[in-house]
Amino acid sequence: EAGRAWRKFGLADQTLAGYQAIPAGVGSELADVVIRLLDDSGRFGLCLPDRVLVHDTGTFVFGGEAAFLDDVNVLHNLISRASAATSEERSGNEGLAMALLDVLAYTFALMRHYRFKIQEEYERKMKYNRTRPHRHGGRRA
Repeated sequence: EAGRAWRKFGLADQTLAGYQAIPAGVGSELADVVIRLLDDSGRFGLCLPDRVLVHDTGTFVFGGEAAFLDDVNVLHNLISRASAATSEERSGNEGLAMALLDVLAYTFALMRHYRFKIQEEYERKMKYNRTRPHRHGGRRA
C-alpha cells in the first residue's frame, strides 16, 4: 500500500483536514506497518519496543525518491521473511522476534530517511483507527 500511495501522491501527505480526517499517503501506510508489527509482537508475547533500540541491523542503504519502490520492495521482503518465521517451529519465538525486529528497524529507518515523523504518523493513525469498527476491512485475521 505504501508503494501505491507513492505512485499516486509521491511523498506528500494527502490527509484532508477536518473532523476524523482519514490519514492518507506514504507516512500513513508506513505507520500501518508499525501498528501491525506491534500488534503481532503482543500476540506472540514479544516485546519489540524494548528491543528495537539495541537491535543490530547493520547499515541500511536507501535510494532517493526515485528509488522509493526499491526501498519498499526490501521492506516487503523483510515482511515475507517474518511471515515465514511465524510458521517455522524451529525458529521459535526468538527467530520470529528477530525477523519482526528487522522489519520494525527497517521501517523506522525508512521513515527517518524520507523525513516522516514516526511518532506523529503513528499517533495520527492510531487516533483515526479508534474511530473505525473492529475488522473494518471485513477480513477474519
